[in-house]
Amino acid sequence: MWNQLKHMSNYVVIEIKDGCCERFINLCRFNEICMWDIQRMDDKVVAKIKKKDFMKIRQYVRKSQVHIKIIKKVGIGFIAFRYRKHYSFLLGIFISLVIIKVLSLYVWNISFTGNTEYTDQMLTRFLNSYHYRMGMKISDIRCDDIESELRSSFEDITWVSAQISGTRLIVHIKENDGFTEKVKADGQTPQSIYADCEGTIVSMVTRKGTPLVKTGDLVSVGDELVSSIVEYHNDAGEVIQSENVCTDADIVIRTALTYEDSMNRIQQKKIYTGRTKTKQMIGIPEHFLEYGLSLSKLGDYDIVTEKENWKLGSDFYLPVWSGKRIYYEYIYEPVKLTDEELEEQLTERLHSYLSNLEENGVQIRSNRVNMKSEENSCIMEGIIEADVTEGSRKD
Repeated sequence: MWNQLKHMSNYVVIEIKDGCCERFINLCRFNEICMWDIQRMDDKVVAKIKKKDFMKIRQYVRKSQVHIKIIKKVGIGFIAFRYRKHYSFLLGIFISLVIIKVLSLYVWNISFTGNTEYTDQMLTRFLNSYHYRMGMKISDIRCDDIESELRSSFEDITWVSAQISGTRLIVHIKENDGFTEKVKADGQTPQSIYADCEGTIVSMVTRKGTPLVKTGDLVSVGDELVSSIVEYHNDAGEVIQSENVCTDADIVIRTALTYEDSMNRIQQKKIYTGRTKTKQMIGIPEHFLEYGLSLSKLGDYDIVTEKENWKLGSDFYLPVWSGKRIYYEYIYEPVKLTDEELEEQLTERLHSYLSNLEENGVQIRSNRVNMKSEENSCIMEGIIEADVTEGSRKD
């Protein structure tokens, strides 16, 4: 940061000779006059000093009896003074300031932080559907609306904060940690609990509602497990009152899931040829120009795009971006997989399937899945015994 400030400010390059150069430098340092890039050349010393500090060194020059000569003047202030009578130069500065002011009224960059499940491209397309896009006026952006729309449209997003920084719209996102809490609103119509799968009841705890099954019963898909109607009886067993409530129960059903997956022995494998082509890009929002010398054509290829907005400072983005596209050529070749390779890939897909079940609250009890090898394919099939939890429906 200090180096940037030194070179952005107005400074002069001076030559110090005769007298006592060391004493002069020590006096300047003691009185907090900063000099840098100090170099000794034969019988003289060359250094850089800020313009405002240069105006303070006269008394130290007399004390040390040195001679100072200005070699070079650097900085916008010197340039402006040099061209002060050139009206075109002043007009150019004025026009540049007007352009910067106009650009500062619009958003030229949209970025997201904290998102892992949803990509930047997906979230950008969502904002575009609500007319929030690069190039819109900052005054038209409603951060509260962006936050509410994202929370209501993406159930895995639990917290959103949108802010404007310079010409940049930053959307901070926090996603849930794998647990989605589903709570009914007050006043919603009560409903019964029905079975989502076929199996045997192995555990049942009813807090609200009337249980219609018990542990050990066999149930089918769609069977009513807990009724939302609660009846009150007198001593004679007659119904004297009934009430419709929101059911609340934990019911575990042990079920058998049929699993089947297959994979062809002959697979088309993507192989990169090593031939690439790079093209430079420059553009504005929604439009870009691609340029670069291309001596040969590629067949099928993958594209990797790298681009970056131009900006002034850290958050003042401009409506111009540049970058490059790299094209990687590839071909498909048929590859015959061995039984071991097929088993490894099918097993990996089975583990992914089981992990997905567990993430959805299904507890795996046993796994009786086997692989059968054929001439042109490999099949993995069997039965997965699992416990599925139903209920917990509260108002």
